Amino acid sequence: MKGFFSFCLLLFSLTLANKSAASTLSVTSGTVTISAAAFAGYSTISISVGAQLIVTGTVSLGGNTSIDVADDGDLVINGDFNVGGNSSFTLSGAGTMEINGNVSASGHFSLDDNGGLAVSGNASFSGSAAVSGTGSLAVAGTTSTSGSGTVFGGTGSCTGCTMGNGDPLPISLLSFDAIATEKTVDLKWTTVTQTNNSYFTIEKSKDGQNFAEVARVQGAGTSTQELTYSTIDDMPSEGVSYYRLKQTDFNGKYTVFKIVPVTFNLKPVVRVYPNPANDNFSIETNDITTQSMQVFDVAGKVVLSQQISNKAHIDVSALDEGIYTLTLSNDYAVVNKKIVIIRQ
Repeated sequence: MKGFFSFCLLLFSLTLANKSAASTLSVTSGTVTISAAAFAGYSTISISVGAQLIVTGTVSLGGNTSIDVADDGDLVINGDFNVGGNSSFTLSGAGTMEINGNVSASGHFSLDDNGGLAVSGNASFSGSAAVSGTGSLAVAGTTSTSGSGTVFGGTGSCTGCTMGNGDPLPISLLSFDAIATEKTVDLKWTTVTQTNNSYFTIEKSKDGQNFAEVARVQGAGTSTQELTYSTIDDMPSEGVSYYRLKQTDFNGKYTVFKIVPVTFNLKPVVRVYPNPANDNFSIETNDITTQSMQVFDVAGKVVLSQQISNKAHIDVSALDEGIYTLTLSNDYAVVNKKIVIIRQ
């Protein structure tokens, strides 16, 4: 019995030793390829000068992971990289880490010792995720923050951006509000800092996907003062519209910030000019949704029909002189206008 107990104790000790040994991975030379599941099992990973570690599959970290990549070393993950809310990820060393996929982090994310992290997809930092350190982050897609997430102290989103050595996003946005009034939507935003900021653009969408410019406001260049800006949309759309703030640097690189929905009860406004018309006329409306346009003759026959946006140029050179009825319709309203065609 005593011998059996000693055997169990020895087996338990060996298990602990193997688990401890398995928590550390060292790649000292050449190229090593492992699975994502195996990678996630290590808490400490070291890649020496000139060595490379390739990981296949999506990596999801659930604990504290420290990775040191020496100068000229390389870590490649062929898949997505996820850092959970109770996790901590630290990349140190002067080497590079490449993620051929997306990054999603709600836990701490540290880039130290001038190391570089390159992401081919998008990078999202939510919850309490905080990207910090003296390294650099380059994202081919969109870098975005939500909740209390920050990237080198900044918030918002950035497309095709490289942030390095602790540099924040081009602006730190304190607030962005869009409020519907009787005739307009009032837009107001406040920045805490700005870096090489040329101008702001207010954009609007009906579906939250396709945006059109509403207004452009000059930026402050580089500033560490709290600054407040405002503009209006004097042609708001019926129903729910989505507004977003876009910031453009002097070099043309832009940053897109959060989307704000606004519900507006619209009184349709339609301009038709010139009227009388000759061979063509223009239509402008305060609704950016696609609308059905029809032109009726005095007998009530449809002589022209097409889909238009909020601005359209209409060719009526094939129509005879006379008085016509122009009808615009969408999901919210129908508007009728008289149009006269005269040729001299």
